[in-house]
Amino acid sequence: MIPAKALVVFHDDGHGPWADWFGRDGFRHCVVVVESGDDWIVIDGDTKHGVIFEAVCGADFDLAAYYREMGFTVVATTRRGNPFNPWWPAMLVTCVGVAKKILGIRDRAFLLTPYQLYRYLVEDS
Repeated sequence: MIPAKALVVFHDDGHGPWADWFGRDGFRHCVVVVESGDDWIVIDGDTKHGVIFEAVCGADFDLAAYYREMGFTVVATTRRGNPFNPWWPAMLVTCVGVAKKILGIRDRAFLLTPYQLYRYLVEDS
């Protein structure tokens, strides 16, 4: 699989009490946005409603700048390897678990909070 451009967007729109209790300001929730052909696709591991997929705009739009103007933290990255191996590693169905699966992050199974994922992505780049 060819690495695809992706954005991970962090914000405070946490879903449920876990985000309020364990989340850090600005890092209570995250979504992954992947470039797919001519579009940006948002993948939101919202635990209230399941995983939500939504095409939001054309790939030529500067979506990272748009999210940053909204006050969100954005990390540009790429998808690694095959993110759809269904068995390993096992992950929680949270925004971080969904992000790790979509991005193909397998080497650090103990990324549990959006802030931990942010630190991992920043250190990895």
